[in-house]
Amino acid sequence: TKLRFQKGDIIFGRRRAYQRKLAVAEMDGICSAHAMVVRAKSEVVLPCFLPFLMMSDIFMNRAVAISVGSLSPTINWTTLKLQEFDVPTLDQQRRIADVLWASDAVAEKWTNVSQDAKLALQHRIDDAFSASASGQMTTLDRLTTKIVDGVHKTPSYTNGGVPFIVVENLTRGPGIDFSHTRFVSERDHKAYFQRANPERGDVLVSKDGTLGVARYVDTDREFSIFVSVALLKPNRDMLDGRFLAYYMGSQLFWSHVRKTSAGSALKHIVLRDFKSAPIPVLQLQRQREHVKTLEDMAAVADVALYHATRSRELIQATTNVLLQP
Repeated sequence: TKLRFQKGDIIFGRRRAYQRKLAVAEMDGICSAHAMVVRAKSEVVLPCFLPFLMMSDIFMNRAVAISVGSLSPTINWTTLKLQEFDVPTLDQQRRIADVLWASDAVAEKWTNVSQDAKLALQHRIDDAFSASASGQMTTLDRLTTKIVDGVHKTPSYTNGGVPFIVVENLTRGPGIDFSHTRFVSERDHKAYFQRANPERGDVLVSKDGTLGVARYVDTDREFSIFVSVALLKPNRDMLDGRFLAYYMGSQLFWSHVRKTSAGSALKHIVLRDFKSAPIPVLQLQRQREHVKTLEDMAAVADVALYHATRSRELIQATTNVLLQP
C-alpha cells in the first residue's frame, strides 16, 4: 500500500535525489519502489505548497546529504521523516503557493507553445522533403561530392592543438560545440583531414550513439572528426548545406534508414544508407526559400523554449528566496 498514490500526492524519486525527480500526481495509481509517496498533513503544510518546499534547494540539499549508498544513493523514509524544516504560516504558504502556481502556469504555456512550434516545424520539414515536393527524386550521393566518416581509431589526445569532434559535440546545443572538445596534434590532424575535411557549408551527422543529429558547418575553423560522425559535402551547385541539414530530420530520410535496417534495432547509420537516401530535386532558390521558412519556425520554437526555461528558473529562484530560514 505504500506504493499507491492518489491524485494530488507527490511522487518523489528517492534514488539519486540530486536528479530532483518529483511530480504531483494527476490521477490515482501505483509507483515504482524507487519512489516514495508523500502526502501533506494539511494542518501543518498545505498540499498546494508542499511541492515547492520539496523542490527547494534547502530540501533537496538535505535529501542528497542523507542518501546512503555509493553507486545508487537512496533516501530511507525512516531518516527523511525525522528531518526538520522551517515552514511559513498556513496563510503565508497559501499566498506563496498562489504566486508560484501562477508562475508555473506561465511556464507550462510557454512549454506548450514550444512543443507546438516544434511539431509544426517537423510537419513543415516533412512537407518540404515529401516525394511530391518536386515530382523528381534522386539519391543523396548524386547531390554530394563526399560522404565519409571520421578517423576509425581513438587518437592520441593532446593538451592543445586542433579540436577533435565527437557525437557529444553535436548534441550539446543547436550548433557544433567547441567549448568542450579534446584536441589532437597538427600532425595527426593533417593525416585525418585527408580522409574527412570539414569545411564551411558542409554537414556533420551523428551515425552512432544519438543517431541523426545534423549540424551545418558555419565556421572556417579546422577540426577533425571521429568515426561516429559522418561528413556530408553537398555539391554547392546543386544542394544547399542548410537544406541538407534539415533533410536529415525528415521522415523521408528516416523511413529509408529504418527500411534498410529492418529486423534489427537501429543502433548505427551506415554510410551506404546516407548515399542511397532518396531526396527531392529542387532548384537552389527553392531550397533556400524552404530554409528561410524552416529557420523562422525553428526560431519561434527556440524563443518559446527560452521563455519556458527562464520561467522555471525564476520559479526555482523565487522558491529558494521565499523559503530561506
